[in-house]
Amino acid sequence: MAKRQYNKTVSRFGSPTDAGFTLAETLVALALLAMLSVLALNAISAMQSTRRVEQRLDANNEVQAARNHFSQSLADIRPVYRITTDGVSSIAFSGQKNSVKLVTVLDDQVVKGGLYEVEYSRVDQSLQISYRIARGAESVSSREAYLILDGVTDFKLRYFGLTDTSDKSDWSDVWLPTDRLPLAIEISVMFPEGDNRVWPPLKISVATAQ
Repeated sequence: MAKRQYNKTVSRFGSPTDAGFTLAETLVALALLAMLSVLALNAISAMQSTRRVEQRLDANNEVQAARNHFSQSLADIRPVYRITTDGVSSIAFSGQKNSVKLVTVLDDQVVKGGLYEVEYSRVDQSLQISYRIARGAESVSSREAYLILDGVTDFKLRYFGLTDTSDKSDWSDVWLPTDRLPLAIEISVMFPEGDNRVWPPLKISVATAQ
């Protein structure tokens, strides 16, 4: 009886089928692990691609909103005249290469609609608008600022119209006439290298120019 029990114990614990994983089972497990790893990497890559697309769309939407704002505000420049300290009537418009001052109707994107004295310029790496309420030929209240675009490396303007030094309309970096508005304004915006945002050429006709 004791001998038979000993053989039974050996048979129970010495069976080849209970010794561990076979080579085939190990290879199948490794193959499954490799497939799961590939699927996980593909899922991560897809998520990163989706995030990049969403960021690019957000950036492009931001640029388009800025372009829409410029198209509306610059097209609706008001020919407001003011009397200078020496008694000369001068239009409330100053066009420089990197900034422009004007009187226009702002949209609800910036502030509650109304007539405002506005200045567009680049401050550090930001394209900003500063504004204050303009009533008639006078401006009241202090200026407030609003961010239009961040991460801007350059902001340039050009003006089209009949200047004091030419008998035909042409483009210039500075608007010198003090008795009339330019017929059109061109805006160029540059972004840092590697930035996905794009600013196509933007030329705006000034509807109120004569």
